[in-house]
Amino acid sequence: MSRVQLTSAAESDLEEILVFIGRERASPEAGARVVEAILSKAHVYAHHPLLGTDLPELDSTTRAFVVYSYVVLYQPDADGIHIVRVIHSAQDLLGALGLA
Repeated sequence: MSRVQLTSAAESDLEEILVFIGRERASPEAGARVVEAILSKAHVYAHHPLLGTDLPELDSTTRAFVVYSYVVLYQPDADGIHIVRVIHSAQDLLGALGLA
């Protein structure tokens, strides 16, 4: 069975998305829909872990996919995928990861 696992940083990212969109749009439901869309697409990638875009500038195993304005960084593993971070596309990716 293909699984989606999240690092604590990715869990925090999803919580921040939920709170931010809920506050910005005054609609917690909108934030929940975005998080649900991210997790739903993550399950597709868990079944096809090499489907995402590879990111050699980060390392040899990290891949990514996009949902709305969010870049989901993940690493394939034996059981599916391990989501490392979920970062808004307006952010500097390397800076958000502490690599710049």
